[in-house]
Amino acid sequence: MGVFMSELSPFIDQLRGLVVMSSVIGRSIKIKRHGHEFHACCPFHDEKSPSFTINDQKGFYHCFGCGAHGDTVKFMMDYHKLPFMEALKQLADMAGVAMPTMKVRPLDKKDVKALDLLECTTAFFEASLGKNTFAMDYLAKRGLDEAIIKKFRLGLGTNALIQHLLDKGFSIDEQIKAGVALRRSEERGAAPYARFRDRLMIPICDGKGKIIAFGGRALLDDQQPKYMNSPETDLFHKSRVLYGLNHIKNASDKNPVVVVEGYFDVITALQAGINAVAPLGTALTTEQMQILWRFGYDPILCFDGDKAGQKAMIRAAYHALPLLKPGYSFRFAMLPVGQDPDSMIRGGGSNKGILAFEECMRQAKPMADVLCDYYMTTSTGTTPETKARHKQEFLKALESIENKDIRSFYKQAFFDRTYAKKGGCKGSSLTVVDSNTSVSSHSLGDTNALTEKILLVTLLNHPTLISVMAEHLVQMDLTLQGATELVQHIMASDEGTWEKGPLTLDHPLCSLLQEDENLTRMAPFARKEASLEEAEAGFLDSWNHYTVKTNLKRARDDHKKKLKQSWDLNVWNALKHIQLDLQKF
Repeated sequence: MGVFMSELSPFIDQLRGLVVMSSVIGRSIKIKRHGHEFHACCPFHDEKSPSFTINDQKGFYHCFGCGAHGDTVKFMMDYHKLPFMEALKQLADMAGVAMPTMKVRPLDKKDVKALDLLECTTAFFEASLGKNTFAMDYLAKRGLDEAIIKKFRLGLGTNALIQHLLDKGFSIDEQIKAGVALRRSEERGAAPYARFRDRLMIPICDGKGKIIAFGGRALLDDQQPKYMNSPETDLFHKSRVLYGLNHIKNASDKNPVVVVEGYFDVITALQAGINAVAPLGTALTTEQMQILWRFGYDPILCFDGDKAGQKAMIRAAYHALPLLKPGYSFRFAMLPVGQDPDSMIRGGGSNKGILAFEECMRQAKPMADVLCDYYMTTSTGTTPETKARHKQEFLKALESIENKDIRSFYKQAFFDRTYAKKGGCKGSSLTVVDSNTSVSSHSLGDTNALTEKILLVTLLNHPTLISVMAEHLVQMDLTLQGATELVQHIMASDEGTWEKGPLTLDHPLCSLLQEDENLTRMAPFARKEASLEEAEAGFLDSWNHYTVKTNLKRARDDHKKKLKQSWDLNVWNALKHIQLDLQKF
């Protein structure tokens, strides 16, 4: 029974105008006026000094400590643990208005009967399980007690289901259409049989808890396949369903949803208090990824630590690239080889228990790191031609990212990681000048200007790099006075002189840079005596650092400008990520 958000939106807007946010929140926690805002200690995490702000004018609260953010409806849901409709009802009572009479979208009669059939089937499976000692012993060995078995409505499939459903008024054709029965052949009158026999049955629910399909786990060693799911039906489309979704509670960035592989991984994780879901025997689909983002900005995809798990991780990362948007991504966690979430949480192997699993989740890597690590490990030890092909294929994959800002940052991360590793040579990276060191006046300035000087002096002292760095030179948005003109002089210089050593040009900035010993002291790779390999690695490392930071600053300023114009949660979340990245520089 669904309610259309389009019908609720005008009422929600009305509520926001009738109830004052500070008044609503002030009923639950102690708040104090601070100018045009109210401050308080955040109710969503422990703190001694207030970092929780309430802005009635803009209609949102925000905590600068844990990132909690939302409007009055979200506060009622998160603080009082209320369902969405109950939160609206309580706010309506505060405002003195009645809840609107909603039009309910009626289910098709056939769908209603199919849901009844699946519910009746589940009850039959549950009753059959209690009569089978072998199946109950199997579940006990997996650490599942009667309370968990009942909560997840586990059961046992038998061929007696057919007659049971007939007795309940469900025809053979209805059983076949619901996916619980089959015919032995297409011949008319062929005897039907139960699809799931001698299997442990796991009901699959939609987000509201209605049973729409089943998963069956073989109990006998010679049964194949080991796991069997219901076929696609009018109610069940496996690409849009995640097992365990109906059990998710209080998901947030600090309590993320973890995507695991199998049914028992989900059950064991949920039993341990971890929000977990699983796709139904296939790789994560676009629809499932979009569903995950409803519960947090960085869901964790958890994989086994073997080769198959690593391949699945990379496939998932590549599949997610076109879907990325500001603030929304995935993190990736790898378990120790030989472990899965079920065995690890239950204490199997050398890494025991829930604490070990939670530590693996805390160490989950951002998607950009996973992809760059994969490139670095797969492109080594090959010919230059193969390396070039790998690089081209990787950059082509990054082109699938639709958002241009994210695509740019991924490319910068790739170049930064690639050349930072290559630049491990002595003197390949910038060093900080000691506070007692005397620096000439023309080399003073902000970090960007300093980096620009080092990049330029590297080219002047190693002109053979000019042809290699031509692409980077034309992309540089230089801020140093006279730098753009110097680059033009460098690009226009005679190629025949590039092999003869340091380049001398008729430009005032050229001599200033080459005479400034502090530049080469800070960046030894820029010295005339440095090898070509050191100079190239250092230049690329510095250039990538420079451009990444510059792009981050521009993105930060752009997002701040957007927020001043109008509040947007996605923009705010993206800004937080950008500011965190800037702190690394």
